Amino acid sequence: MTKRRILITVLVLAGMTLFLFLNSRPHGFVELHTQDFKSYMNLHGGLWNNVFVKSSHGPLRVRTGVYKLGHTVITAKGDKGQRWTIKCSSGPKENLERITVEEEQSTIIKLGPPFKVKTDMERKGQDVSIGISIVDHFGIHWSPRITTGKDTLPPPRFKIVNESGKILTSGKFEYG
Repeated sequence: MTKRRILITVLVLAGMTLFLFLNSRPHGFVELHTQDFKSYMNLHGGLWNNVFVKSSHGPLRVRTGVYKLGHTVITAKGDKGQRWTIKCSSGPKENLERITVEEEQSTIIKLGPPFKVKTDMERKGQDVSIGISIVDHFGIHWSPRITTGKDTLPPPRFKIVNESGKILTSGKFEYG
């Protein structure tokens, strides 16, 4: 019985210490802005310090520290009521590489439009591979796979024209 009491005492003390540690850090606020769209993101701040942020919640009280951007999604309703979804395809670049939350300060994260569609080209012999990347104004890369409801939109089509406007070839992109 003595060993059991010691074990229970140690567990209670460890739990209280962990609770005090987790709640003793100062707090700040994170707010997600995406114009007229709904969005959510996960912020990873280390062990026991992950945060789920939704644009519809307004400012969210979080512990101070440095966070990395995790899974991020933007959704919007179309003219016919369908739900359009775009997901972050890679980690953020430049100014959103790390998100810092300071004591009693609001950190506002603005995602989404305007989007830039960029292409990159890779040539292997006579084969040319053209890729599409969608980048928002903060440098976050978004997947070109846009879904409506549960269906993925068909890959975009393209035409390659010369300087005089003559169509050299046309086709469609493939996912993957």
